[in-house]
Amino acid sequence: MRDHIRYLVLKDLHFLQPWYHDSIRRRESERRLQESGAADGSFL
Repeated sequence: MRDHIRYLVLKDLHFLQPWYHDSIRRRESERRLQESGAADGSFL
């Protein structure tokens, strides 16, 4: 039971994180990268 609860929490935890963007369009992702400075190693 404990492993099952842990799995459920970890499975959806990323949805609550500020870095999780879910489904975004290409133009929006390009805009976000440009606004962040588009430095080497930048990713969504």
